[in-house]
Amino acid sequence: MKNLKKVLALVLAVVMIMGTVAVASAKDYADVKADSDYAEAIDVLSNLNILDGFKTGETYNFQPDGYFTRAQAAKIVAIVHNAATNGKIKGQDAISSLYSNAQNPFVDCNNSWALPFINYCRITGLADGMTKTTYAPERRLTGVQWLKLMLTTLNFDTAKEGYTGTGWDINVLNRANEVGLLAGLPDGWKAIDNIKRGEAAQILYNALTSYLVEYGQLIKNGKFMLDKAFVANESVEATGFMLAQKMGVGITRATDSFRRPGYTWSDSNSGWSKFYMDKPVNSYTTAVTMCDILKNDMKVPETSSKAVVLNGWVKGATTGTGATQIGTKIGGTTGSTALNYFAVDGFKYVDYYGKNVELKHDPKKQCQTTTDPLGDGWVSKLFGGQGDLTQVFKTEDGWVITTIHTFLGEVDSFKGLNKYSHATKAKATVKIWVDGKDTPNYDDTYYVDTLNDVSTTDYARGTKVLTNVSFKDTEIANLATQPMYEFGAASIVAKPEAKTGALTGASDYTYPETVSIDGTKYPTNCRFVLGKDDAMNIANYGKVFTFYFDTYGNVIGRVDNTTAASYVVLDRIYGVHENGKFALKADMFDLDGKAIEGATVAIAGSFASAKDGYDNVGNYSNYGYPYDNFVYMVASHNDSTLTNALYSYTKNDKDVYTLTWVGDATTATTAAAYTAADVANNVTYGHAFGRLEGSFVHTAKLAFIKVSSLNGVAMMKTNDKVYSGNDLSLSESTKFVVKSAGGAVTTYTGYTALPALTASYVDYLDNDGDGFADIVYIGKAVFAADNVTGWVLKWTPFNWANGYDLITVYVDGEPVTVNVKHSTIETGVDANGVALRPGLYTFKTQVDANGVTYSEVYMIDQNASNWMGEAVESYSNDATAIKVKDANGYTQTIGLTDVVIYNVLADGTVVKADASCIAAGDYIIYSKVSNKPARWVLAVADDSPYQKPEDLAGRRIATELMGVCTEYFKERNIPVNINYSWGATEAKVVEGLADAIVEVTETETTIRADDLRVIDEVLVTNTVLIANAAAMQDPEKRRKIEQIDLLLQGALRAESLVCLKMNAPAAKLDAVLALLPSLNSPTVAPLQNGEWLSLETVVSTGIVRDLIPQLREAGAEGILEYALNKVI
Repeated sequence: MKNLKKVLALVLAVVMIMGTVAVASAKDYADVKADSDYAEAIDVLSNLNILDGFKTGETYNFQPDGYFTRAQAAKIVAIVHNAATNGKIKGQDAISSLYSNAQNPFVDCNNSWALPFINYCRITGLADGMTKTTYAPERRLTGVQWLKLMLTTLNFDTAKEGYTGTGWDINVLNRANEVGLLAGLPDGWKAIDNIKRGEAAQILYNALTSYLVEYGQLIKNGKFMLDKAFVANESVEATGFMLAQKMGVGITRATDSFRRPGYTWSDSNSGWSKFYMDKPVNSYTTAVTMCDILKNDMKVPETSSKAVVLNGWVKGATTGTGATQIGTKIGGTTGSTALNYFAVDGFKYVDYYGKNVELKHDPKKQCQTTTDPLGDGWVSKLFGGQGDLTQVFKTEDGWVITTIHTFLGEVDSFKGLNKYSHATKAKATVKIWVDGKDTPNYDDTYYVDTLNDVSTTDYARGTKVLTNVSFKDTEIANLATQPMYEFGAASIVAKPEAKTGALTGASDYTYPETVSIDGTKYPTNCRFVLGKDDAMNIANYGKVFTFYFDTYGNVIGRVDNTTAASYVVLDRIYGVHENGKFALKADMFDLDGKAIEGATVAIAGSFASAKDGYDNVGNYSNYGYPYDNFVYMVASHNDSTLTNALYSYTKNDKDVYTLTWVGDATTATTAAAYTAADVANNVTYGHAFGRLEGSFVHTAKLAFIKVSSLNGVAMMKTNDKVYSGNDLSLSESTKFVVKSAGGAVTTYTGYTALPALTASYVDYLDNDGDGFADIVYIGKAVFAADNVTGWVLKWTPFNWANGYDLITVYVDGEPVTVNVKHSTIETGVDANGVALRPGLYTFKTQVDANGVTYSEVYMIDQNASNWMGEAVESYSNDATAIKVKDANGYTQTIGLTDVVIYNVLADGTVVKADASCIAAGDYIIYSKVSNKPARWVLAVADDSPYQKPEDLAGRRIATELMGVCTEYFKERNIPVNINYSWGATEAKVVEGLADAIVEVTETETTIRADDLRVIDEVLVTNTVLIANAAAMQDPEKRRKIEQIDLLLQGALRAESLVCLKMNAPAAKLDAVLALLPSLNSPTVAPLQNGEWLSLETVVSTGIVRDLIPQLREAGAEGILEYALNKVI
């Protein structure tokens, strides 16, 4: 009992320093990171449930800079004493349950949370009060007081060691330093100051790993005698038995997978176990010479002839079987190799072909040069290389030097956890670039291994990873007789940092080799294999690549530019003349939907053969290339297969884009020479480039896009696994860029996020070759719950899919495909029973029980605002009106002010036309420009089961339109609970306050953004100006009302007009005026230079983008375009 009390005097120290009420592992402490001071000590003591942290809300903190009180110390003392008594750590609950109600003499502890622990210390004789009736639980401890308690815990006798009386603190500090209690504390640490929680944790950790001492006695551990005994009564010796071991804590000397020395801590009671590596003397991430390690780390001066031999022998041994055994003071296993060796990737070089690594200064300093001490052809006096981690450890047996290589790898397969699996970790296989070819194909990358350290889908197939490989089998044996990487065991370190930039320089002449990216020089990892040849090739100067970096900032791999930012969707392309030279311009948008307008495109990549479109038609990608590679100045005149397609790009420092269609990385000229076999192997689909065109359907939540029909034949690459002939395969990593029929661009990630829709164009890319599209562009899309209004020229379906007929609708002159019930076509009437005929229709999109989108058809009355028919004569003399005859022979006079007119050509093509271009006999579509009507719609959550109004019986409806909403449900005899919404109505469903809403919308953008779905239209309304009839009889009031009307009409008219202002040479005035619409009479004024004139005119926004390049070519300069507020 006497010795036990000595051991447990530690309790008092510990008690006074760390305690709280809620337990948390150190890895959960927000204020303790892996590289924080004392992190290992805090982690060990927390996992052993000796130390606690503080909980605030859901966050745990350890507060390493906080101070300790006697009350906190009492708790820790009690836990340690109890553990040493019972041989296992029971925790605080076991103590508090037994000592909460014990008699308490300390009046200042009656309400203290630490009362059970203070009672425990008092009853066991480990601690007492400041007086008979007071304990002073909030009093702080100093560092030297804490050290004294730790020494007492290790059985040092207070009287014999001089820990009382004058100079006791000096004696404590000297002994504490001797036995290692000060290890890990900062230089200049002041023991006389109040100790902080982190400092105390480190000292307690040191005490647990220190040996108990005895004064001429034997200590027994159960039935086993310890290895060492002592004779002299007054001499103190280490027993070879650690304090932590008496507490039932397992501490085993061990090495990690790369043979770095450390300790494995374990607690059999809780099942916890963890390896903690020794702190290295030094760490290097570049090559280091033997000379530097000897001089800087081992403190062997250059003048010394001392040799350090890393032979795997125990310190002091010279020969014999015991020479390679690990020290037994920690309970090492017989036959384990001593901690005195050199290892690379866990491959231990001890007696390697009869040789060992020897470090010794050379008088000629040849130890600083590359030599071959082992004679095996690769081991040198340079330890490690650029990007390798070389670490030097001082051990009880001598020295350990380890080098760990970092390799670039790629995840080849991934298997996550599921409820049917007994696995506890996700599983992945990875292919690693080790050596050999600079740009190996995966088939040439011979090393493949299974990894068990993957826990998330962050490491999906195709993901680049940084890996290490270990050759350690046991403490004695390597996995192979020599380091062949196909026999190693791999582990994922992290994802590499990726940087996309232009290659601007490289050097493989000196070590380390370097690569310059966008003008910045970076060293390369000594295991830079993937893409190294191309990175060192001057022919690739200026090319944009994606570079991968190791964790130390070295380039470790190079691939073609495949980042998401390197792709765009081409919207328009057209030719211009700049400084007398032909050039290309493009309007594009990136994968985030951001517009890139008027970008300059290089005559390179897919447009390497572009020519000036002098024939007014842009024949670029049709069958005639490369002989007719014309790009005209009017974008709409160019080949439509160039646009609505996905391109990769590079951009130089002048912001000039080189565009390459994703389906064929070659130029058009090269593609022209393709044979049929070449096309099958090299062209993804279409001609030299273009996208899939036809009818495409995506059903909500399904992992594919249904290809209902294709215009033309898709010639796929032989290795294309995305398109099966029926479907395009998607995944939750697929990035979608969707352009609606109305021109709005939206983006989504994952097939479950992509709404149900139909579309006319699709382009895709599979970068990683897994058979699932990585990037998909979807063009002319019609979303479920979107209403489309457009012109139908004929009701003959061109195809059918999913049980629906496919009808072409012209929206703003562009053809859009919609699904229509076959019964609609068969009966020949719309949803209201009106006979189908060419005209203007609204298609209300619905979703059937199978998740397929289709449209209900509603005819809109043809009137002076919307008309389709044959022009019976040209426009009026003032060009403000024209007469049009419909299919029934009725003639309507329609105005030409603020209108959009489409001309239906003989082949059925619909093109936008200016009013001045219409002549008698032309078949036209006419739409009055106005703001969209507002619609009050009934909407529900997108993932709700409600498909029609009747499904909402008994449900809650939120709206601001109480009266109309009440009548709507009353007419349909649907009982609902209608509540008034005070704003933010869309959020009511999201917040669970309503099952459906009735809300006003024009575009449904906000409704879709809140994941809502429209199931019916309640009311359609237009904004109108209403005047009181009596007021209109009053001349003064009527005049003011008409003024308001005039200003409103002027503002509406200005929305579709812009003003152009330019200068032109007098000699070219006629050519410029000929381009301006004749219904406009431009202002022409002379400039100071009589050879030049100034022109100003107002034109429609619908023609200005095509008109400006034409004016520029005709000779106009200094062209200004600006918006108008009103046009009266």
